[in-house]
Amino acid sequence: MFKKFNVRFILIAFFAGIIIFNIVSNQTGKQISESKSNVFRNTLINITIYGDHTDKNFQDIFDIIGEYENILSKTIESSDVFNINSSSGISPVKVSDETIKIINKSIYFSELSSGKFDITIGPIVDLWGIGTENERLPSNQEITEKIKYVDYRKITINEPDNTIFIREKEMKIDL
Repeated sequence: MFKKFNVRFILIAFFAGIIIFNIVSNQTGKQISESKSNVFRNTLINITIYGDHTDKNFQDIFDIIGEYENILSKTIESSDVFNINSSSGISPVKVSDETIKIINKSIYFSELSSGKFDITIGPIVDLWGIGTENERLPSNQEITEKIKYVDYRKITINEPDNTIFIREKEMKIDL
């Protein structure tokens, strides 16, 4: 179901493609490109492909982004993150290998930044009501009240079982 790929390979291929494209375009004097846009996770994503391509290239890229949205969205009821948040403080949730990798990497960056980056920011983000009919600016008191529920160290990952558990009921992941 989920396409596996090596991130290093993709980055190397991407930068090699840019270098090759720049060499070719400098020789021909013109650059061929096409851009297409789509909205994922409430964000407009614009993809530009340089050189020869087909509409299928764009569709493949948007399909991969869509797959990530379907497992990482906090609002899609079938997503891993939605299920983790719904079960916080209650029980561990079985998730995909990709979700385990992303949450592990997020915890790594949280540790690296001494908690300045923290994916358990969900309760704070929810105060703003972004993307809902109740968008607003929360008070300092509301933020202070919810900040106690932000702590990446309260995420438990059980890799052999492919489960993630947030230990406190009020906590939420927001990627």
